[in-house]
Amino acid sequence: MTAEQRLAEMGLELPQPPAAVASYEPWVRSGNMVFTSVVGQFQSVVRKTS
Repeated sequence: MTAEQRLAEMGLELPQPPAAVASYEPWVRSGNMVFTSVVGQFQSVVRKTS
């Protein structure tokens, strides 16, 4: 059973998300630091460093 089917079974309906009011960046670099935001889909990335 999908999440949508389960919600419908319980008589619940999710509202539509609000429209974006700005342009969002997935990451921003400041000096030697990188700040990330979870906007849209999130995928785990693993990189090996030597």
